[in-house]
Amino acid sequence: MWRKARENKNGEYKNVVKDMADKLIEIETQIKDGDLNLDPGTDALTVVFGKEKGGFLKGVGYGVTSSKYWQGPQTKGSSKERISQLEFQLHNERLEHGKKMNKLRPCRCRWQKQITHLIKF
Repeated sequence: MWRKARENKNGEYKNVVKDMADKLIEIETQIKDGDLNLDPGTDALTVVFGKEKGGFLKGVGYGVTSSKYWQGPQTKGSSKERISQLEFQLHNERLEHGKKMNKLRPCRCRWQKQITHLIKF
């Protein structure tokens, strides 16, 4: 993805990026071939560019830390409340759907009778 974002329309890289892209391709190939074993959480970008520095993530921006990016909401209570709200909403929508289906059921029976009657002819 990093390489694709830096390609021009012809699939070429600028000179500054070309060295890094070549290193990235080489590391990715070594990983695929099994020549390079990495620790969990380490990928080709980490090998080429180094570990993430505190305060930002590469490709995400300044002020976004890995814990903020990967851990989700900071307050546990708000996510539980949101889940409860969504479950309640889902329950209500299922009830509404059931009511609508009950209203349509007689029509469906009539349509089926009409179709079977037409098929007989």
